[in-house]
Amino acid sequence: MCKTYFLYALLIGLVFSQSLFADDVKPGVSFYYRQLDNRNGLSNSSINAILQDKDQLLWIGTWDGLNRYDGAHFNVYNHNIDKAENSIGSNVIQSIKEDNSSNIWINTIGGISRYNKITGNFSRYFYKNTSAQKIRENEYELVINTRGDVFCFSANGVLSKYNSSTDKFNDYQKFKVGEGITKMSFLRDRLWYLDAKGALVVAQITDKGLKTIKTFNHPKGISNFFSINGQIIYTLNNDSHFKIDGDLNVQALNIAEKRIKAITFYQSNYIVAWENQGVSVYDAQFKPTQFLKNETKPLENLKVTALNVGQDKVLWLGTDGNGLIQIYPKENYFGLLTKINGTTINKPIRAFAEDSGNLWVGTKGNGVLIFNNFWKVGSETTKPQKIDVGSGLDNNSVFAIKRGFDQFIYIGTDGKGISIYDQKSAKTLSWNKIKGTEQVPEFRSVYSIVQDQDSSVWIGTSGYGLIHLKLKRNIDQSVSVKSFKQYNSSSIEKNGPGNDIIYALAKGKDHKLWIACRYGGLSVLNQKTGIFKTYKALGYEGSLSHSDVLSLFYDSKNRLWVGTSYGLNYLSYAESLKSKPKFSKITMDNGLPNNTIHAIQEDGSGSIWLSTNKGLAKLNPENNSIANYQESDGLQSNEFSDGAALKASNNNLLFGGIYGFNYFVPKYITENTKQPNLLISDLQLGGKQFENNQYLIVKAQQQPIQAFVLERKSNFFQFSFNALNYFNASKNEFAYKLKGLDQNWRYTGTDGKIAYYNIPPGKYELLVRWSNGEGIWTKDVVALKLDVKQYFWLTYPAYAFYFLLLVIGGYAFHLYRKNKLEMKFKLEREYLFRQKDEEVHRQRINFFTNIAHEIQTPLTLILGSVEHFMQRKDMLDKPIDKNYFLSLVHQHTARLTYLVQQLLEFRRAEAGYLTRNDDYFDISKLLNSLTQLFIPVAEKNEQHFERNIQNGIAGFIDKDKFEKVLFNLLSNAFKHAGERQDIAFSVSFNAENQDLEIIVANSGCKLREEDLESLFKEFHIGAENQFEKFSTGIGLAFTKQLIAIMNGSIQVSLKDEWIYFTFKLKLKQAVEGKQDEVIASAPSYLFESILKPYQDEVAETVGENNKLALIDDLQGVAESSILIVEDDAALRFLIKNILKDQYNIYEAENGVSALEFLKNNTPDIIISDVMMPDMDGLELCKYVKTAPATCHIPFIMLSAKGTEESKTEGYETGADAYIPKPFHINYLQMRVRKLLDYRNRMNHLIKDRNINNQFVDVDLEQGDKEFLNALVKAVEDNLAEPDLDASKLEDALCISKMQLYRKLKTLAGMTPSEFIKRIRLKHAAVLLQNSKLTVSEIFYLTGFNNKSYFFREFKKIYHLAPNEYRQKQHEGTTAESI
Repeated sequence: MCKTYFLYALLIGLVFSQSLFADDVKPGVSFYYRQLDNRNGLSNSSINAILQDKDQLLWIGTWDGLNRYDGAHFNVYNHNIDKAENSIGSNVIQSIKEDNSSNIWINTIGGISRYNKITGNFSRYFYKNTSAQKIRENEYELVINTRGDVFCFSANGVLSKYNSSTDKFNDYQKFKVGEGITKMSFLRDRLWYLDAKGALVVAQITDKGLKTIKTFNHPKGISNFFSINGQIIYTLNNDSHFKIDGDLNVQALNIAEKRIKAITFYQSNYIVAWENQGVSVYDAQFKPTQFLKNETKPLENLKVTALNVGQDKVLWLGTDGNGLIQIYPKENYFGLLTKINGTTINKPIRAFAEDSGNLWVGTKGNGVLIFNNFWKVGSETTKPQKIDVGSGLDNNSVFAIKRGFDQFIYIGTDGKGISIYDQKSAKTLSWNKIKGTEQVPEFRSVYSIVQDQDSSVWIGTSGYGLIHLKLKRNIDQSVSVKSFKQYNSSSIEKNGPGNDIIYALAKGKDHKLWIACRYGGLSVLNQKTGIFKTYKALGYEGSLSHSDVLSLFYDSKNRLWVGTSYGLNYLSYAESLKSKPKFSKITMDNGLPNNTIHAIQEDGSGSIWLSTNKGLAKLNPENNSIANYQESDGLQSNEFSDGAALKASNNNLLFGGIYGFNYFVPKYITENTKQPNLLISDLQLGGKQFENNQYLIVKAQQQPIQAFVLERKSNFFQFSFNALNYFNASKNEFAYKLKGLDQNWRYTGTDGKIAYYNIPPGKYELLVRWSNGEGIWTKDVVALKLDVKQYFWLTYPAYAFYFLLLVIGGYAFHLYRKNKLEMKFKLEREYLFRQKDEEVHRQRINFFTNIAHEIQTPLTLILGSVEHFMQRKDMLDKPIDKNYFLSLVHQHTARLTYLVQQLLEFRRAEAGYLTRNDDYFDISKLLNSLTQLFIPVAEKNEQHFERNIQNGIAGFIDKDKFEKVLFNLLSNAFKHAGERQDIAFSVSFNAENQDLEIIVANSGCKLREEDLESLFKEFHIGAENQFEKFSTGIGLAFTKQLIAIMNGSIQVSLKDEWIYFTFKLKLKQAVEGKQDEVIASAPSYLFESILKPYQDEVAETVGENNKLALIDDLQGVAESSILIVEDDAALRFLIKNILKDQYNIYEAENGVSALEFLKNNTPDIIISDVMMPDMDGLELCKYVKTAPATCHIPFIMLSAKGTEESKTEGYETGADAYIPKPFHINYLQMRVRKLLDYRNRMNHLIKDRNINNQFVDVDLEQGDKEFLNALVKAVEDNLAEPDLDASKLEDALCISKMQLYRKLKTLAGMTPSEFIKRIRLKHAAVLLQNSKLTVSEIFYLTGFNNKSYFFREFKKIYHLAPNEYRQKQHEGTTAESI
């Protein structure tokens, strides 16, 4: 809002006389004078023209641009040379007119400009295109008649008429040279013009041109004329003035003979601005008048250049250099008293009372003022009487006055007790002058007084609670205390008020006394029962708005009004009877000017008046509408005092404030029901701001609505709005709602700014409503319509297009599907076949990879045994040794033979070439003999093997296939049962139907039900890469094929970790062409060879071997020890036998056993198989190489997998060597020897005394050499630092903590801290030998910070104290090598 200021307020009706001591202003009409200039936003203070358009906007033409004023802001339109086609033609404005098509016509130097208020565009006319032509002032004269016709006369003698369809001025009439128009104006649609010869002509507008009606001439010549109030005023060259009435009669005017600059008719008076300076006012008969006498005095020395009477009775005056002046009437509704004896009241008014037409006024600091006959009509307000401390009061701060029924006027002050004015004796009595007061408790600071019918008074105090007092007049006319009772706040609610600070009291119905407690809520006392009850804020839903209660009022309809520091509350009588009454709340959100309610009163019509910190408010209880009044309406100020309110006997209301008090008759306070228009400006839609300060005008009555379209990517808008109120724009309030988006109204107060962002697509209406500053709100008005477009690809046409595409695509897809269905079916079938083939191929590859272990392990044993036998044939003197190795060769040769036979017969079975060949056998004998072969296996594995074979079973059967089926089933059971498990074999025969049923079962099965489905699939391997866990290979698949060839069946089932294989077969008792003679029923020699037990006394158990190896290790039989981890006992024995002559050999059956061994023992090297149960070699190697205690141990892997991928996997886990099976024992021996030699060489290398360049020429791998050199350098560079530790070495070498530890432990057999200490000690030894430094200096230089620790560690390595070591070195004694 533009800053405005008042030069002064001149008040009409003020009468000055010698007897006037109190300055008061009674209701009347006054005028306010306001000046606006460049400081308020006006572009230039020299004004040429003023126009208030039909939309209530004020347009001001200056010497520097066109200004638009809305009561709060100036918007300036200037000439812009860069936008010649869309800006005003010149900054010098001479006149402004408005037509009937929302166009503002501006007459400027050099031409005419037109501003379209709807579009915001400027159009230019007559402007010269070249600078050679002469430009003059008043070159153009523009007039508009009531029909909206626009005429323009130019200095070239042509009168033109505007054609809106072509947007051009067409010639209407040409004048001869020397007869042109100098000024023209329309009056009753007649054109009046002054020609160049000084004649005044009135003419009629016709289609053929001007038709002269009458010409007015004067010998002295006419110099100027004005059309005003339906009349023509013209001036002669000698400055005399004449008037032409509606009948064209001429009358001379008896006014000052001065040249008139401007004239207007305002409130039945003529306002005349003279050419030179000053303003005169004449009545309707052009006689001098006192109207606006005081307002025109400041204009005596000003040059007024333009006059305009606007709406709402505002007189606008434009000046030459002094800006814009606004004079407007303001009905002074409120009587005002602000001065006493010519001195401004500087003490707040706090209390009122009335006594027989006399007004008692209590002040804070100036005692009591008594205005006698204050309401007497026609009388002057005389000097008031005064009651203060000099005349009997205890204190001059008066907070309460109450006229009693007992001829006492009670006066509450900030002093001790309460004072009274005895009307009978006309004396003021202070509290200590009243008898009996010394016997009652002390109190002071009385803020409120009410009286009961029995003449007793209730007194509210600040800090002393509630007091019930009754005084009596004694026979000697003295006054004494008859009764006294004090109520203080208590923790027990019913015993006292909510707080001892009481600001207001109000008597209610049913003998209730309502008590306003500051910060303590609202209390009520039942005078009959003496019980208190208190209501506070936030106690329950519908409670008080705030517990800080300042004022109370009980109205004529038994409603209690409660003023707090946070709004007004009211309580109906019905609600007051409830235990938890519901308070209705009214705050600033509902229209109050301020939430602090100081005093409350009711007028004769039932309206409630409130005094606040921001003026007065009038509340209509019927609809809660609120009208607000401020200092600009005639109030003493905007701030009022607590409790300072009174309704006088003549229905006047009085309210006291900090600078005096106001008094008024509420019925004379007429509300302004006129609603100003609403201006929407600074409009930005989607970030695009309107040009030329374009705006919208919204009227209280719905007008045609302007619609705007926003793109989806720019879905936001913002603008400002304010009411066109030229009096109190700050009092206007606004509310708005975007219909379609907002659910509730948004209130902006007086700051009318709107902003919406990210608006969803759709159609919206912006609803607005606003107040006129006095509580009157408009109805809901649609200000504008908004259409936020959706992205094109999300619109309904787009969806229709998508649907069409979908239909077309669906149809095309249907055709495609139809055409390709057979092809797809073929492809799918081929894919399934190919997938099946690939799966079979993958399973075969996996099988053959894993079966290699089964083949290569026997080959390894055969090859190793033969090589070992050949190497040591001279040493193998014991027959048992020779037999053992030869038996290994024989047994594993048979095993290989059987494996090869299975592979060949499986391929024959797959190809369909394997046929059945039955012979007659004693099946019971055959089964007993075959199962007998597995008993040694069960004993070796500590397994329990139970056989249950029915006797007397005989028949035709294919012995070869039958044996292979049983051998595979039993081998599978023993293989997967594990140690100390049970194996069951049962055979039954049903002679009636010749059914033979064989069941092979074992415990310890870890398979799941879902695994059983794949059990008989060829090449299937469960638990990938865990061959020993679950691998069918071709064994079970081959078994099922053999059973099928024999027309039998086999089933598998699980129960309680037992797996059952049930083999059923129908026996034949006769076969054509064959006799039923029993053929030998002994098992095949091949199976006997595989299962035949051999004497292996040379092999001990793992536990026994490890005990013997530990004894040898302790005795130092061999320098190094080896841990062999292999699940195959024979292979483990072979490796042990190969290496036992040079090393101590420890054994472990699998990775888990090896880890248990490593917890208590540290071998020098580990040799491990890869494929083992429970934990394979890869897992074991990974654990060993990542554990700090074992990471330095060399690790050799033995595996049947010899591919590059398998080797890479082994080396990635940390293996030092990877040897595929079958291997040559010489190669194994060589790898073990090299790894141990390398490790020993590294250990001895670190102990070398020469620490300079010690790794340069040493036979080490290049990587290890570079690592050790870098490590020694890092230690030497930081040798003197006591806090040198592994973390600094990690940073220096850019490796992790685990990598450093493992690498150093592997190469040097030391931890990082041990390595650092060893380097420090070596440097100390060199310094002791080669320098003259003291021992203390040396141990500090080498990073030791504790002398005793240095001596202890040095002696531990060199077996001498540092001094002794130095002495021996100097004597030529060589220290012991470390």
